[in-house]
Amino acid sequence: MDTNIHELTSGEGIAFTEEIISSPTQASSPPDGGFGWVCVAACFTINCFTWGVVSSYGVFLGYYLKNNIYPDATPIDFAFIGGLNFSTAMIASPLVTVLVPSTPFGIHLPMLIGICFQTAGFVTASFANQIWHLYLTQGILVGLGVGFTYIPSIAILSQWFHKKRSLANGISAAGSGIGGLIFSFMVRPAIANISLAWSLRITGIVSGFMNLLATMVIRSRNHIVQPKQHPFDRKLLRRYDVLLVLAWAFMSMLGYITLLFSMSNFASSIGLDESQAATVTALLNLGTALGRPFIGVISDRLGRVETAGFITLICAVSVFAIWIPAKSYGVTILFVIINGAILGVFWVTIGPVSAEIVGLQELPSLLSLAWLVTVLPTTFSEVIALELKRPNSGREFLSEMWVSIKVKSADSSGNNHISGSNLGFTCPSLAHLPENELFDILGTPVTEVLARVDGQPLEPGVPKQLVKKAFWDNWIDEDDEDIRLIDFGEAFTQGSSPDRLAQPPDMRAPETIFMDHFDCRLDLWRAGITVRWFPLIHEDMP
Repeated sequence: MDTNIHELTSGEGIAFTEEIISSPTQASSPPDGGFGWVCVAACFTINCFTWGVVSSYGVFLGYYLKNNIYPDATPIDFAFIGGLNFSTAMIASPLVTVLVPSTPFGIHLPMLIGICFQTAGFVTASFANQIWHLYLTQGILVGLGVGFTYIPSIAILSQWFHKKRSLANGISAAGSGIGGLIFSFMVRPAIANISLAWSLRITGIVSGFMNLLATMVIRSRNHIVQPKQHPFDRKLLRRYDVLLVLAWAFMSMLGYITLLFSMSNFASSIGLDESQAATVTALLNLGTALGRPFIGVISDRLGRVETAGFITLICAVSVFAIWIPAKSYGVTILFVIINGAILGVFWVTIGPVSAEIVGLQELPSLLSLAWLVTVLPTTFSEVIALELKRPNSGREFLSEMWVSIKVKSADSSGNNHISGSNLGFTCPSLAHLPENELFDILGTPVTEVLARVDGQPLEPGVPKQLVKKAFWDNWIDEDDEDIRLIDFGEAFTQGSSPDRLAQPPDMRAPETIFMDHFDCRLDLWRAGITVRWFPLIHEDMP
């Protein structure tokens, strides 16, 4: 409390004193600008190079699945690693909340620790050669780095702004969209041109350097606000409005992670090529970057709690109205643009909403509880999504068959015999097996001796036996199976492809008509029959 004594003299010469008191409330009133805008830029950078970097994990995920770098790993392993980036960051929140007031360095010490963790996580991941190495490095270590760097910064802007609080948080949160956009486009060519290892190292070094710059300039107003740093303030859990905020945080993150990591795979599942799938992911991040500041503006004008609830509802409605029925590139683009703009409503409004409900002094405590509540959904949401997706795996099979038909049409080649008999696909868990182990799975081929009815010897070059085509009773469902058309349906193991493929015995006109040009209508006719035939024999197909 500051007290200033001023001596004043009245007209009658009587002296008196006036005591002017500036209360703690007046002293802690946010300036709504000034150096606060520097802090907005710093928080934008931190979002860009923490959550933005983490958002690009989908690119690494696609590379891991496609190239089978870790033979013992399953798609579930990689889903867990992506979830650990978020959940480990949230688990760190109680420790960060306690660490901030316990040292003279305030928010800067945990942020510097986080920068070291995140940089070390990416660099050490570049040397990983087993899946558990990746769990510890790109999963846990990177997640801890994000948590220690990001969590101290989330309450800063609410200390600097009041009327423009949501706008400031919206601009800051847009950084994750910009970062996701930058790193999604940067990582893919980097892996192709300079290797996976160096892509991980560059990601770690660049993000570490930029986060260090942001940490050097950011400033809190903790010495004025004097916030309570209680990571487990049980008194807050007795409040109905706090419980509603925590429930909202849980459900928001359950859907957010699923959307963030699933859009690329979804694009492939409806028949889009790799470049189109990359565009879908990029536009999702772009929509995030453009939409979050507008959410902040609307929130400041119409109310923070009301805006958070309404936009969350719109986000859910768009999933049912646009995403689930989407089967084309255009509709998918429409969805990611609309949903990308509102998908991050949680990150924009969690700080302002929490400050509105409990005030600036209790803000760190409520945020710490919110981060802990999001641990479970961020860890398991993508795993749950993969399990829910498996019953519809036939959709991916049929769409990849359609892509392969389009490829053959583009280069004017085709065999005019598209059916289940000549759809080949690689299955990583089987591709490198020796022949005897492959037969243990498929079973011994059924053969029949080929002989003439008149008992005469066969002509030279005629096969001595007929072999029944291979099949298995249980569908081998892998997210990274690579389906391709092969000319005439002959099966072979990887590395032992035959020089010549035999014509199937059941070809009939017009399939046996050979022309001087390729007419894709014949393939499309057979493809249409196959698409209709699959659901009849496989109950799990759409």
